[in-house]
Amino acid sequence: MRLLRICSYWILLLPLLGIDSCTGGDRNQAIPGNCDPTAKNCSVTISADCSAHPDPADVVLGYTVTWQAPDTTYSVQFLKAKTPFQPSTGKVTSVTAGSPSTPVTGDNSCGKPPNPPPTANNAGCYFYYDVKHNNQECSDPGIHILN
Repeated sequence: MRLLRICSYWILLLPLLGIDSCTGGDRNQAIPGNCDPTAKNCSVTISADCSAHPDPADVVLGYTVTWQAPDTTYSVQFLKAKTPFQPSTGKVTSVTAGSPSTPVTGDNSCGKPPNPPPTANNAGCYFYYDVKHNNQECSDPGIHILN
């Protein structure tokens, strides 16, 4: 009887000690509204005035991104040193509007959740890009990688 009582106390005590269930503490994040889990694709809309919606766009790790724009004269361009598509070529990464990107991999700043918002000293798992229309820069939104 005493053993049963001790085991019962341990069972009640484990959640208080921070020991999660059999899943190892993994929690599924909600898929953002701009992402299609069936196609594993997230969409960002570029308006005729060059604004991107949503900004910043949440993108799921491993998904592709399609920038929807009025026509294919729009593109997005990531910095050489900070691109969500790895391995980085060391060159500027461009994606034409209407075409899906390669799957998003993030970089070494995309560790285990939670990924903090960017600060002046650390961009974290945020990737800023330029929207270009006819090769002219017209806005600078960003994407946030969720893992």
